[in-house]
Amino acid sequence: MKLLLRPTGEHEIQRQARRSLHMQTYMDYGSAKFHLLYPQIRSQVHHSSRGLGWNSITASSQRTEPFEEASFPPARKLFLVLHLTDQTRIERRLESRWTQKQLPSGAVSLVPAGCAVDVRLHHTHEFVVASLSSSILEEVAVDLIKHDPSRLEFIPEFGAIDPVLQRQVQYLHRLIANRSEGLKQSNTLHGETIAALIAAQLIQAHSATDKLPDRSSREGLPRRNLNRVEEYMQTHMGRKIQLRDLARLCNLSVSQLIRQFRVATGVTPHQYLMRIRIERVRTLLARGGIPISEIALDCGFCGQEHLTTAFRRFFGVTPRAFARTELSINRDRD
Repeated sequence: MKLLLRPTGEHEIQRQARRSLHMQTYMDYGSAKFHLLYPQIRSQVHHSSRGLGWNSITASSQRTEPFEEASFPPARKLFLVLHLTDQTRIERRLESRWTQKQLPSGAVSLVPAGCAVDVRLHHTHEFVVASLSSSILEEVAVDLIKHDPSRLEFIPEFGAIDPVLQRQVQYLHRLIANRSEGLKQSNTLHGETIAALIAAQLIQAHSATDKLPDRSSREGLPRRNLNRVEEYMQTHMGRKIQLRDLARLCNLSVSQLIRQFRVATGVTPHQYLMRIRIERVRTLLARGGIPISEIALDCGFCGQEHLTTAFRRFFGVTPRAFARTELSINRDRD
């Protein structure tokens, strides 16, 4: 990358050098500086999706100190920012035009793939940043737009108010803060589900691409397809289950599967899988004779501690307490 320096003195040369450093680090996004949106400036990543097994979306929450100016060259992915700090004064430049705003908490900003941006930050800023893969955007777009999904065009946003998108990214924030409820194999399904929901909202509300007429209906997933999905989940309970695999089972797009599945069951595929796993855990605990740590791994949890957290949320007791109660009941029967 060439850096053009205007001959305006040592101060300008130093400023351009700092900008070059920011740009290079941003291009290396996804490396060791995971999700450091404002690199080489005093930033701290609080939580991130690193290690959760998500392929369609990456996310992190950060705190950044004020800085004079940072430049980010076009990235390969779309970036979405949820601003958490109220009344933060930020300046942003797109296509040589600076815009300054006092952003409220809950506002969202969007930087499409291939879009360069310069930023000036005047206050300490807390935010959540997420990026979506082109594959999940295109998979969801198949069901929503008139043209080739690869021709998606998103509108750059700066402090937009979108309550739906705000709630979705807030939920994403809770997931990474809680490490996705401690689940190992279901992390992929969980991440893909929230990624698909965010992608659908971005396409519907923040893209310039011609949309298809609303084809959503109240029809739920047919029983035969629901049976296929449930059987697949039962069989692959301890393995990685991907949303696109479930969609292929039903010959549906990812967005169609999520919509029809929720109508039919009232929950997302990930939540349904969680119920299946927890019920399996309860059955094995009631039988006795199997260590809880072994049950946890067989049912798709990353360990006994994570199983305990999920089990207590469903039943109000720990797996060990449940197993002791079942053992006592069985003894009384004998």
